[in-house]
Amino acid sequence: MKAFRTEVSIDASQERVWSILSDFGNYPLWNPFILQVSGRAGLKETLRLTVKLSFFPPVRFSACIDSFVPGERIGWRAVFLNGLLEARHWFELSGPDSGSTRLVHSEEFTGVLSGPLLAVLSRAFKNGYVLMNLALKSASERS
Repeated sequence: MKAFRTEVSIDASQERVWSILSDFGNYPLWNPFILQVSGRAGLKETLRLTVKLSFFPPVRFSACIDSFVPGERIGWRAVFLNGLLEARHWFELSGPDSGSTRLVHSEEFTGVLSGPLLAVLSRAFKNGYVLMNLALKSASERS
């Protein structure tokens, strides 16, 4: 298993950050990593996502939301190449006070292809997560 975990502190309420993070239709307006998401935010909902890793062409895939706590957590699972690669991606929000939010943005990869694939792409994934975190921070802190 290979896992990535990034964090960022956002000077905005948890409710504000959640409203942007869970508004999939507006991802193209602010998100440089997850370019598009179609589907609804809710447990067991199916999503269609388009992700862009650095200089690679965009990748489209489906995922199922397997973790959903409104205002706090959303996560999905995607299976690639008949199960040779599986990804669990999630976001967790916590608000130490009403004016700031801590975002934890993580993903775990499992399967036979996870090692070789991530040996090549780990830096691109990590950079994508950081860019998305910073874009979410910027969008959330705008008044």
